[in-house]
Amino acid sequence: MKQEKNKVNSFFHSEKQYFLNAKESIKNFFKSKSGRKLFFAIFFLYLLMIFVFYYQNNYYKLNYKIGEVAKSDIKANVSFSWIDEDIAKKRLAEKIEKAPKIYVLDDSVFNAEKEIFISDIKKAKEFLSKENGKLELRKIWPSVDVTVLDKLTVDKLETISIIGKKILSSFYNNAIVDNFFLAKNNDTNFEIRRKSDGTLVVRKNIIPIKNADNVLYYMIEKYLSGDKQYLKFMNDILRKYVKENVFYDDFLTKNSKREIKNNYVPPKIYISKNEIIVRKGQIIDKTAFGKLKAMYEELKINKFRTFLGFTILLLLLFIASILFIEKYHLKRDQFYLFQFLFMYYFYFLSIVLFLKFFGLELFFIFPFLGFVIITYFLFGYELSLVSVFLYLLLFLVYVNDTRFILYYFISALIFYINIDYMRRRYPTLRAFLKLLFYLFLLIAATYLSTTGSFLSFYKMLFYAALNLILSFFLGYLGTYIFEKVYKITTEVNLAELLDWNHPLLKELMTRAPGTYRHSIIVSELAEQAAKSIGANYMLAKVGGLYHDIGKTKRPSYFIENQMTGPNKHDTLMPTMSARILRNHVSEGVKMGIAAGFGKQLLDIIRQHHGTTLMKYFYIKAKKEAKPDEEVFEKYFRYDGPSPSSKESAIIFLADKVEAVSRVLGNAKFHKIKERISIIFEEAVRSGELYNSSLTFKELDLIKETFVDYFRASMHRRIEYPEDKKEER
Repeated sequence: MKQEKNKVNSFFHSEKQYFLNAKESIKNFFKSKSGRKLFFAIFFLYLLMIFVFYYQNNYYKLNYKIGEVAKSDIKANVSFSWIDEDIAKKRLAEKIEKAPKIYVLDDSVFNAEKEIFISDIKKAKEFLSKENGKLELRKIWPSVDVTVLDKLTVDKLETISIIGKKILSSFYNNAIVDNFFLAKNNDTNFEIRRKSDGTLVVRKNIIPIKNADNVLYYMIEKYLSGDKQYLKFMNDILRKYVKENVFYDDFLTKNSKREIKNNYVPPKIYISKNEIIVRKGQIIDKTAFGKLKAMYEELKINKFRTFLGFTILLLLLFIASILFIEKYHLKRDQFYLFQFLFMYYFYFLSIVLFLKFFGLELFFIFPFLGFVIITYFLFGYELSLVSVFLYLLLFLVYVNDTRFILYYFISALIFYINIDYMRRRYPTLRAFLKLLFYLFLLIAATYLSTTGSFLSFYKMLFYAALNLILSFFLGYLGTYIFEKVYKITTEVNLAELLDWNHPLLKELMTRAPGTYRHSIIVSELAEQAAKSIGANYMLAKVGGLYHDIGKTKRPSYFIENQMTGPNKHDTLMPTMSARILRNHVSEGVKMGIAAGFGKQLLDIIRQHHGTTLMKYFYIKAKKEAKPDEEVFEKYFRYDGPSPSSKESAIIFLADKVEAVSRVLGNAKFHKIKERISIIFEEAVRSGELYNSSLTFKELDLIKETFVDYFRASMHRRIEYPEDKKEER
């Protein structure tokens, strides 16, 4: 249990540390100059998006007035609900007119009559206590039979009092109305509410005053079912206390009408998208104008919702992408990764704007491949594949059409399959026509398989050609802009530099032929080594060709170019020789900048010697130094820095290995192999490879590649009989 708890704590700790590291790296990136540039670029795009949405909102203005004639059919651009104000007012007036009159059942009537009844019983008891007092009872209940009065006693009066109060209480639970109440309210709606608690009185409990005696008699009969002799007596007594208890309440009636007005929900009429609101030639009346106004109000709300949803979704995707790339950083530095996110953002914006201005019908011409081309050349194969899936995710959210999802996914695969034709700055006509053919088939297949209809041949061909033209234009122009603005080295740029007619290569070949041959071998070594570890082999190959271009400034001072005559360094001071050798690196960087090399290629030139020591001249300086003269090692080291990438480290090693193999000349192979091992050991021991991110396993693979290369180049040629005859 404790171990499981420790594992859980360890997991949360590592995740917390990961998020802290991600936060710190993002913070540091946006503090940098490059980060600020990218931030302002994204902010500019966001402002552009806001402008577009603002424009869209104002574009849908109500351009018609009441009384104008519609010049064409006006269709609903969006589904919306509409309220006809005239109908709404009419229905409200009807509801108010039909509002019930409010009457109240006043409980105080019963209370008052009950008090009178109690008072009369008290008087009757007083009369009975006097002589001849029974005759005076007629003053209280004149309608009561005299013979019954003669039999009354105080005890019987007490019983009458108890029963009478109960009967009156039950009786006044009903609504006692005047004889014309129902006739007056026959055509109107009415309600009777109890004044005490506001509850409604049901219709069956409404009793006209003329029927009150019968109802009262029926109630008395229920109570006196066992004593029939007092039934009429009780009825004659209690009739005196029957009164109306229902009265009209003007305040409650008016308040009820106000509530109806305040709570009234006007009926909505629902209009579907593309439903014709006003037909051509129709005069726009108040009703049609109300529909148009409601539609444009809904459009504004929809635009705001779309804009808000777009912003939130983009922010979530942006954060998720940063965290994903930060966790699996995919062998790219922070600047590359944030540029990738910028491209993703731009793609997102392009989809939304395209849909707004062109609609779904023309989406076959959306230059999806252009974004795939840019992400491939700028960020490499891995991030390019990630981008394709991210782009398709956006299609699912915003386009949601199987045709386009299938079309763009397969077209991206076609691009990857034909990538060898795409590395040139200007793709050949053959490559263009090949892709055009594939895109044409794709558009035809996706359109037919989902709709069952057939576009014209020329229309499909036009869509495919326009898509490809826009994609190539966007892809290669975007790549070129990124190359120049951010000094990025791409495969397109590298493919150009592999041209043997490049001015720098021709100058290297004519002015420093020995260095030229050395560079070719280093290039071959670097290419094979990069392939063996999965590094960028094109960058390594081109870096090998151009790493020593600075030697063209003083070619005769480098041993490989000294064919005849004395070594010029024999007459120079060791510090001067070291300066000349060191300067070929800075001269190469200057030439690379002038030629428009990207940062990665310039880093290779700058780092191909790292900060290594020029041992020969350092030892020579120490030998020639006076006894009290100190020789500083720093004057005999290259300026560096040490290799910061795998490709730069490969060329650092290949340069040394090629130089040693040239010095050893015709030595036996095992000697060369030993020297290669020593070079690798010294490179590791000196720390020159520390920043290159090379692993020991990768170093072993690189060393094996170098060994195999020299083994193949030193094979013995088979001696044929013809060769022997010629020798004779």
